[in-house]
Order: sequence, then structure tokens, then C-alpha cells
Amino acid sequence: MEANRRRIGSYLDLVGGLLFAAFAAAMWVQRDYTSEYSGYFPDFLLIAMAVLGVGLGISAWFGRTVRADEHGDPLSGLLRAVVLLLLCFAALPVLGYVITSIVFFAVTATLMRGKSWSLKGLVVDVAVSIVFVGAIYLLFSEVLLVQLP
Repeated sequence: MEANRRRIGSYLDLVGGLLFAAFAAAMWVQRDYTSEYSGYFPDFLLIAMAVLGVGLGISAWFGRTVRADEHGDPLSGLLRAVVLLLLCFAALPVLGYVITSIVFFAVTATLMRGKSWSLKGLVVDVAVSIVFVGAIYLLFSEVLLVQLP
């Protein structure tokens, strides 16, 4: 059973890494910047995504999984992540960026704790989510002058 979980985890890492790199490549092909210097940061992120995706794929190809397989079935974790992302996308137009992101980050952090859930951990997760989302919001809205939903 444990060997089967590792094999599934390796396949998920391989597919995930290749999809991550493919997504970066697809975004690279369709990029269209309006000014000469507007593409430095997005280009850096796309290159980093491609390198990390290829690295994850290579690691999985040689049987070295990045995750620590003791957290349960990798497929159920993937399913939870997809459902959580879909809920986040659905809530974004209704609740806006700040509230949706705080809830998304807090729920994600709580789920990552696994069975070691506690009220203190939940309070810490919510507090860190508020600070992190607030900092990102201020960075984009006040420093970079980009309006968020």
C-alpha cells in the first residue's frame, strides 16, 4: 500500500511539474507587453515557473517525491486543492479579493496542518492570512497602483 502511494505521488509530481512548465510556456508565447520595461517581472516569474516545473518533473522521474507521503492519499489531497481553488474563483466576484483571499489562505493553512488541528493554530492561520493578504493588497493598490477586485 505504501509503495502504491509513493508511485501515485511520483506520477502526480511528474504530471504536475510538466503541467506547471507547460503553463509557463503557454503564457510565455502569448505575452504582449505595452512598454519596454513592463515585462521584466512577469518574464522572471515565467522562467522561474518553468524551471521549478521541470525540476519537479525530473525529481519525480527519478523516483524522488517532494512530498512526505505520510499525509494520506495524494489523489484526495489533489481533489481537495482543486475544489478549494474552484470555490475561491467562484467567491472572488462576490466577496472580492481581500475576504476571499483571507478565507482561502486560512482554510489552506488549516488543511495543511492535517490531524494536528487546534483553536490556537486556527487563530494563528487567520492572523497570518490577514497580515499576508493585507500586505499584498497594500503593495499592489498603493505601491504598484494596480486595482484589485
